[in-house]
Amino acid sequence: MKIAAVFGSVGPYSSKEYVERMCQAQVVQHWHSVDVFDVPGGAIGVVHTSERYGVIPMLVKGQNGNVLVVSGVPTKSGQLRPFLQQIVEMETAEAFQALTEMDGAYAAVFWQEKEKKALMVPDFMGFQPIYCHRAQQGIAFASEIKAFSIGGVVPVQPDPAGWGAFVTFGHIVGEQTQLAGVSRIRGERMCYDPENNDLTKELYWNWPERSRDTQFEEISTEYILDCFGREVDAYREYGVQDNTLLMSSGFDSRFILCLLNEKEMPIKTLSVIHQKHFGGAEGKLGYRMARHLGVEQARLVDAVSGHEGEVAKDHYLVMNDVATPGRGLFISNVSARVEGLSGGVWEGFAPGYTLTQLTDRDMDTYLAKKNLTTESNRWQDAAAVFSEDFLHAMQKGVQENIRRERGLYGEDDYGVMRFIFKNRALNRTVTNPLKVYANTVMPFTPGMSARFWDYIASIPPLTIEDSERKLFRKIYCNDFKKACEIPFCSEKGLFAGDGRFSAEISWKNFLYSLHYYYERRRKIPLVGSLFAKAPVETNTYIDDFLRQHDMDLKRSTHPGCDYINRAFSWQETEGANVLFQRNKEKNLLYYFLCWVDVMEGKLTVH
Repeated sequence: MKIAAVFGSVGPYSSKEYVERMCQAQVVQHWHSVDVFDVPGGAIGVVHTSERYGVIPMLVKGQNGNVLVVSGVPTKSGQLRPFLQQIVEMETAEAFQALTEMDGAYAAVFWQEKEKKALMVPDFMGFQPIYCHRAQQGIAFASEIKAFSIGGVVPVQPDPAGWGAFVTFGHIVGEQTQLAGVSRIRGERMCYDPENNDLTKELYWNWPERSRDTQFEEISTEYILDCFGREVDAYREYGVQDNTLLMSSGFDSRFILCLLNEKEMPIKTLSVIHQKHFGGAEGKLGYRMARHLGVEQARLVDAVSGHEGEVAKDHYLVMNDVATPGRGLFISNVSARVEGLSGGVWEGFAPGYTLTQLTDRDMDTYLAKKNLTTESNRWQDAAAVFSEDFLHAMQKGVQENIRRERGLYGEDDYGVMRFIFKNRALNRTVTNPLKVYANTVMPFTPGMSARFWDYIASIPPLTIEDSERKLFRKIYCNDFKKACEIPFCSEKGLFAGDGRFSAEISWKNFLYSLHYYYERRRKIPLVGSLFAKAPVETNTYIDDFLRQHDMDLKRSTHPGCDYINRAFSWQETEGANVLFQRNKEKNLLYYFLCWVDVMEGKLTVH
């Protein structure tokens, strides 16, 4: 389910008119349906999506006019349905607390009829994507960014800080999105009084105290498995009959499969072949592992290609609001295959970010590796595409957001992990199951309970962070020995399941490394320029897209004209082939113009 809600006044039209347009903007599948209804202080709307596969209503009405709508997939130890029925009858203060007592990913809007107040309560971390616009005399919420612009709540105006983060990180940093006036809610609960235009908001969960003395040997795998096992059991309450695990060759999806097998949950698996990654090992080993662990309905499929693949990339960008440079991400191919599924999809987001952790020894070291200086290649690409004024605003805005985020999380390895999680994980990774896949299937993502995070986030991240996945291996060797009998494959290469040396795996990694660096030989520092500059093939799909917008850009009738470098020409003037640098600049222009089209409702999945 997706949400749209307006309380108070956000413009010249009625709240219901805004909400109706905001809901329609979030419809993706032909079977999606919309419900919109007035409340005395505004209007609430929902887009019915994949919750149809579950038995728990996510829209609940009370006996005295109260209304509760919930997006996402919350859990409550198998007692979610009666708990939601209790909440909808509560007074504001009681509901404000009760809505924080669920696990899983969710965002809830509650209208209290007697007190004439509205609540917005997300999950404790802000896993579930939910966005907000604060107007002078009102407030609006929606599950997708495009809902605000297509719905007429805000104009299509790019936020420089959001676009600065897109250029440098590939996702937003902080709360500001790429659309000016729209922010991401990250774990803050809100109470709004429309009559007095009074908004209060607060975080209700804090990061646990740092347990710096914890040693690797002291990490309790029993406690970790208990947390995940309880969440798997809690998801059963939804009664979804058709369940599929997105099965790669990595550590996280294999971990989820082991949990599901232990719980004797019937499961199918889907593995997608990434041909350019270790010769397709990403999908093939995932398929082998599923069969090895007894999954009868295990599927191995090719990635979509050709024109179908290009369209799938556009669909992915529409569904995630062009919030990441998705055309270059394999996840768009996975998303295309998920569209053909039904029921529930299980995904290993949480173990992938917690049982091994992205961090560094301190923030300065981490940010130095990102190369955020204005002389970096990323900013040079941006300088070619964007106007000078907008470029400077982007650079200033993203730096201000980085400073603000550093102040929230600290400068040590804990701070780096928390910075990465609150920004990269919430805005680039978890949006895949919770925002994109959720259009078609119910996303089940174990590892989203406060109980688990209170424990795992207290452990020194550098104790867990390692390229060898020590904590994963400890769990597999102690509890899931059969899962060690098939090699793993991650972005670092192939790994023997038991951690022992394998001449065959070492040889394959060596050959792949040779091929990898040969394909990228022109980018090798110092010596890359000595290699012949083989032609880089241009993407005709992107060229066709830019060609369609060319006349509007030249006439200055395109809404993005004020932010684009008028001297930049995407058309190739040096012959049939284009250089690598020009392709990157064209891609950035494509993302910006594609974003404008999505925010205006011109580019859709329909």
